[in-house]
Amino acid sequence: MQRGAAGQIVTIRLGPGEHRVNSSVVTFDHRTVASDVTLEGEPNATLRPLIGTDLLVEMHEGAPSVHIHGILLRGRLLVLGGVLEVMGCKLLGSPVSHRRRPTADQERPISVQGGVVKVRDSQISGHRSGAMFVSAGSVDLTSCVLSHNSDTRGGAAL
Repeated sequence: MQRGAAGQIVTIRLGPGEHRVNSSVVTFDHRTVASDVTLEGEPNATLRPLIGTDLLVEMHEGAPSVHIHGILLRGRLLVLGGVLEVMGCKLLGSPVSHRRRPTADQERPISVQGGVVKVRDSQISGHRSGAMFVSAGSVDLTSCVLSHNSDTRGGAAL
C-alpha cells in the first residue's frame, strides 16, 4: 500500500482460483498505512501462504481493522492485536496439516492471543490441530460450523 493511503479504506478483490501470498506472511500492524483493509473473494477464490509455511495473516497492536470475506483460507490466522472479521469464509484442513502433528496450541487455524476476532457465517473443518486457540483478547463466533476437528491433547473446538 502506498503512503498516500493513510486513513484510506482499502479493498483487495481476489478473483476465482488459487492465490498465493508472495511473502512469508501478510502482516498488519502500526506500520500499515490504511485505516481499514478488506480482502474480498469472488466465488472459488482461495488464498494460500507461501510454500513452506502455514501462517497466512498476522495481526498486531495498532493494525487497522481487517475484514476477510468469502475466501477459502488454506493457512493460519494469528491475532496478537487489532480487530479481525472473517465472514463467509472456509478454513479447511490442508494436506500439510494432516501429515504432521502440531506441537503447540498456537498452530490451530485461528490463534487469538490478543485483539478482537469476529467470525460469522464461516466453516472451520478438518484440522488435526483443533479449530481455534484463544489465550487472550475476545472472540465472537456467529452462525459458524466447526466440524471434523480433532486434537489428541483436547480442545478440538476451542
